[in-house]
Amino acid sequence: MKLSNYRRLVHIAMLVLVVLVVRACGGAAQAEDRLNGASRWAAERTGLTGVKAALDQNVKPRLAGATSSVTYAIYDGVSRTLDTSEMALYGLASWGWQHVTNVEHAIEARIRSVLTPRGPAGREPQRPGGSASDDSSTPSSSR
Repeated sequence: MKLSNYRRLVHIAMLVLVVLVVRACGGAAQAEDRLNGASRWAAERTGLTGVKAALDQNVKPRLAGATSSVTYAIYDGVSRTLDTSEMALYGLASWGWQHVTNVEHAIEARIRSVLTPRGPAGREPQRPGGSASDDSSTPSSSR
């Protein structure tokens, strides 16, 4: 599974968590209805129905806009944090893999240098017959 798929899973988990919190609090619509009913009741009892209507007309849309703005800002901040974390984790994994690859190449080069004898000039040593390798196709009687 790719790292970006985990990011999506985290986003889905956060969404489910937010839904669960809102439902645990009775739901957003239910909470708004209760608040609206309580403020209407208080306005009727105190004779401030006109003030409540003015507040509902002028303040309520601004408050809803601010709430939406804050919600989107939080979501954007979490999204940027997850993106940055994803890139950092990818960079760390790439750095680690590069070091593992470098160590693997160093071990391979060391094993080759031990198993492959080289002459003083960096060439394979000459065999007693004068050839650099044992590629002769003529059978030898001494073998």
